[in-house]
Amino acid sequence: TQVEDISHLVSLKRLDLSRNAIRHADSLNGLQYLPSLTFLNLASNGFDSLDHIFGLKNLQVLNLAGNKLTFLPTGIQRLENLKALICNNNEIKSLNSVILPVS
Repeated sequence: TQVEDISHLVSLKRLDLSRNAIRHADSLNGLQYLPSLTFLNLASNGFDSLDHIFGLKNLQVLNLAGNKLTFLPTGIQRLENLKALICNNNEIKSLNSVILPVS
């Protein structure tokens, strides 16, 4: 599944793309240009990596549950306002490479 360009939705605060069979982060066209986004649900899609969401400076809740992630990318550290990270039901074996800020 390909997400149409959503970069013009600059006031969007919540986005739920769960259960849409989105397999690749490249399919999230324009997502990195949503400065007001505080909630993003990408659960149950089948992602095995995510690289394009780490410019979302205002993101507070990120749901990655039920995908095929084997690790959390170090870019997750750039989500400086993140308060909740949900990543259960993935294939993550270790969090050694990721240090999340504690607030």
